[in-house]
Amino acid sequence: MEVNRPGALKVLAIVVIVLGSLVALNAFWQTITLAFQEPLQQMNMMFMDQPGVPEETVARQRQMLEDSFEVQRDWRPFLWAVTPISFVFGIVLILGGAWCVRINPAGRRVLTYACAFGILFAIVREVGAILMQLQMSQAMREHMSTMVSTGDEQAAAFMSSMMGATMALTVAFGGGWLLIKLAIYVWGLVYLTRESIRAVFEGPIDSQRLRPQA
Repeated sequence: MEVNRPGALKVLAIVVIVLGSLVALNAFWQTITLAFQEPLQQMNMMFMDQPGVPEETVARQRQMLEDSFEVQRDWRPFLWAVTPISFVFGIVLILGGAWCVRINPAGRRVLTYACAFGILFAIVREVGAILMQLQMSQAMREHMSTMVSTGDEQAAAFMSSMMGATMALTVAFGGGWLLIKLAIYVWGLVYLTRESIRAVFEGPIDSQRLRPQA
């Protein structure tokens, strides 16, 4: 019996391959960032000594950076745990998508499990990133309160605006990216478990089955 390849299956496979590439590249970059985080933080501390800046201001800035670095250090185990998983997961998405394009039965199984895992993993990863940003924002608020009490209200206002903008961008980008990934994973999970799609992969493979539907 001739079974044609649904056009939506090819679209899903391509979208998953692109998503997997982005996830893997992001994990690779995150690995580099984590590996060189401490040296970069030390460089930032060194460049804070500038002529004409009061020592008290420099000391407060150093303490503020040190507190933010401390928050990042607390989250390093979490980041080192999820980053390699993200890289492997991205590769799995790429392979599953490529196999689905070729109507390989293993592709449907791999991609189905990957989409189910991706829903939970995406939530854990993005929620963790947002919680880390919130914890850093709390540390910044404490320093802004100190600035206000010492009369440095202008610096406190500047830091408050910067912190608000950073938090808004983090939540907007992280939340938007999470919704996109969840939409793709749910689409893949629902679509690949349909009986008609299962039949496409479970039927005999021949040249006729690989023709796209009109």
